[in-house]
Amino acid sequence: MALYLVTYELNRPGSFYPALFKRIESAGAAWHLMETTWFVQTDLSSTQLADRIKDALDATDKLVVCKVTSDSAWWALKYSESEWLKHGVAAQSAEPVFEMELALG
Repeated sequence: MALYLVTYELNRPGSFYPALFKRIESAGAAWHLMETTWFVQTDLSSTQLADRIKDALDATDKLVVCKVTSDSAWWALKYSESEWLKHGVAAQSAEPVFEMELALG
């Protein structure tokens, strides 16, 4: 399984796409970290994941899907969020996982 960062920009005023959330969540273990940022652990490739998600977007929206590697860092996340990421990133590589020292809550 691979871990992907999924982020998007919805360009229609007042945009909210319930089908978008369903498509992301159906791809694997999905975590909605920030307003337009998700992490998804899945057996799909980045292209397959993007293809699954883009069908729920408008033509003017934007989408980025990137594979997360062990060369990752984050800051100011809650302890549980940091642990989720460490676990997901560690599964990608035998290299140690680096994080900024501040983890909240």
